[in-house]
Amino acid sequence: MLGRPGARGTVTLVISDGPELVTVPEVVGSQFRNAERELTELGLVVVREDTRGGFFGSVRSQSIEPGELVPVGTEIVLEVV
Repeated sequence: MLGRPGARGTVTLVISDGPELVTVPEVVGSQFRNAERELTELGLVVVREDTRGGFFGSVRSQSIEPGELVPVGTEIVLEVV
């Protein structure tokens, strides 16, 4: 029982380095399917927003700048034309 005089116990400390971070790649100009695969393999959540129907399937912009470090699970929006 902890708290009584002379009692001994074990304390375990877990030190976190914080969430796992990944570097966002440049996917503008890529086909959506390729960009989505690359980003999801990194652990990012991809949201597609079609512009003009997204007929060509090409990524026009991305909501997070290439080279940024973000936590795994971050949502990235791809604008697709």
